[in-house]
Amino acid sequence: MIRVNYKTRQSGFSLIVAIFIMLILGMMGSYMVSTSVMQRQTTDYALQGARVYKAAQSGIQWAAYQIFNGGWNAACGAGAGITTNLALTANGLNGFNAAVTCGWVQHTDQGNNFCVFRVNVIAEFRQFGQPDYVSRRLEAVISDDRANPVSGC
Repeated sequence: MIRVNYKTRQSGFSLIVAIFIMLILGMMGSYMVSTSVMQRQTTDYALQGARVYKAAQSGIQWAAYQIFNGGWNAACGAGAGITTNLALTANGLNGFNAAVTCGWVQHTDQGNNFCVFRVNVIAEFRQFGQPDYVSRRLEAVISDDRANPVSGC
């Protein structure tokens, strides 16, 4: 009778299984890390998008304040669009810039003169082409519904 030593025939099988398991675990780990990084970047971009939107809203509110508190001529000019650059320094908006362009036309309705202001705001963070660049453009039409609100309008 011939004796066969089974230990010598199976000596490399466990090494192959261990390498295969380590390879699968490594691929799963790298996938989880890349997914985590992508989720973090998506969250950062969403936050920056919300912040630049608030910067653009700040530009519209600044223009509305100028219009309704007597600074409309400096903010909007004599009907032609004037651009005012606002460097925002409030907490959360530090480093954001808002370019506010405002113009107006006179509208007459039933003998009453009204000023209709068109405000365009482009808010930006960083320079175009940089990886963390974000921008947002908002437009508002503001009307002073008081009869004859501004002389010369």
